[in-house]
Amino acid sequence: MAVVEIARIQVRRGQENQTGVPQLASGEFGWAVDTERLYIGLSREDGGARNDNVEILTENHLRNFFSTLSPLASTASYVYRVGTLITAQDNINEYERSIQDRLDELDVNIENFGSVAQGGDDTAVLQYAIDNLFLNAATLPGNPARTLVLPTGTLKISESIYIPKNTRIVGQGPGKTKLLITSTGSHALQTVDSTSAGGVSFITFPSINSNTKPDYVHIEGLTIEVDSSLVTTEALSLISLDCASNAIVRDVNFKGYYTVTSPANKNNAGIDIRGSASVTSENIFVDNCTFEGLYYGVKSNHDILNPQIHNCKFNDLNRGIVFNDPIDPIASIGPRFCRITNNRFKNIAQQAIYAGASISTTSTNHLSMYNQFINVGNNIVWGELSTTGTSVIKFESEENISIHDYFNRHEVQYSNAGTTLKYNSLIEGNADIILSNNRSVVIPAGLTKCVLRIAITDYEQYMVIKYNASSVLPVSRSGSLDINIGRDTDPTVSITDNYNYVSAAEGSITWETIVDSTNKWVELRATNDDGDPLTIEHKTTLMV
Repeated sequence: MAVVEIARIQVRRGQENQTGVPQLASGEFGWAVDTERLYIGLSREDGGARNDNVEILTENHLRNFFSTLSPLASTASYVYRVGTLITAQDNINEYERSIQDRLDELDVNIENFGSVAQGGDDTAVLQYAIDNLFLNAATLPGNPARTLVLPTGTLKISESIYIPKNTRIVGQGPGKTKLLITSTGSHALQTVDSTSAGGVSFITFPSINSNTKPDYVHIEGLTIEVDSSLVTTEALSLISLDCASNAIVRDVNFKGYYTVTSPANKNNAGIDIRGSASVTSENIFVDNCTFEGLYYGVKSNHDILNPQIHNCKFNDLNRGIVFNDPIDPIASIGPRFCRITNNRFKNIAQQAIYAGASISTTSTNHLSMYNQFINVGNNIVWGELSTTGTSVIKFESEENISIHDYFNRHEVQYSNAGTTLKYNSLIEGNADIILSNNRSVVIPAGLTKCVLRIAITDYEQYMVIKYNASSVLPVSRSGSLDINIGRDTDPTVSITDNYNYVSAAEGSITWETIVDSTNKWVELRATNDDGDPLTIEHKTTLMV
């Protein structure tokens, strides 16, 4: 390239340590040769905020950013939004802090404690970091960090990692950050008492004290997986939340190697929630997690309160959410007030939700709402064709409810009306069921069609069907059907139609029920005695 012109810019230069830096004219540069610092002049005369020299950052600063000789070292000051006076309570003097203090309040990466995710055993480094960041013992600093950040990669865990109160662990996301459990005798994470000494000395369940219990634990953005070499061995739960309250487990994938054709790991669960007498676990929030290839997704056989399981996926499990299977000897009731909402259960061999019996008669008040149940309770058959299946939900405790849940089993029965397809029950035990959304059926003039099919169970059932019937004319008839269904030993059915005329044209309907004791269902049918096609829109509530 040809050189056309070279213009030399004159810069004032000297030795800062000997003469200092004089006030530069506005826009004038000054180069300190001995300290390698560059300045530009600022002048009020030209509209500046003050008469001063403003330092310009160079590569020398970046290279020595944390050097004790750097102007950005811990002795330098930090002011939030400097120059705005937002921190100046007297409207003059802005509040200053050290740069080191400002940096220390940021999240801490595990790499600061040693290299991880390089193929070795990362247990010791991870435990050491948690002890020194979160464990509130007399010999350790009290909770100095907000978040322990785990990098992309696989961290191998050969022993349980113990986590006290206020522990917050965040990975780079499921599939990016993985905790791989390489020992059958270990959890990935287990909560402990905050008076634990750390290292190898921890106060674990059931000895956790109510005043120092592990509250406000937060786990997010990980995959926690059992090593594939442990597939034939029974393993512990991946996370054990012991006596924890207000804990959050979010965006975590739990993965094992359970299959219904080779059911090893019979106690292996993604999350186990435990409580000990009055030192219980409360307000556990499990959000947007995935559970796959495990015997259980979430389980608890202890006295816990208000767990919330929301927006999760349960795939290829023996059971999804399990309580009291069986109840633990130190528990009196078991889990209560669980809210299970907006989850998807697919390919679950037995029940998606199971609440076993408690020792007392106290109600449990579990709520299942807006969940999807697809291929659930059919043993090893991934389809609603099993003749030896189970219910989708089982409540052996009192006062539970299902609201607007979607049951693929019910959909299949509805679509195959008139066939002899076996109907395993939707919900077993005492519960109220409000089936999802309204349905409608169009019945041609003079014909009979199935309106609804429901399973016969071991319990007597009371069903209320609210309906509107319309033809070419405006809606002419609305009402409700009260249907009593006997238990499977005597599946007699009675039906009462309570209806009103909305217009002069009644829209004649004849109701009847068909019972199939072999395939365990009752079918409600309607005959259209009107001269025009009849549309019946209906919504069902069932008390089991």
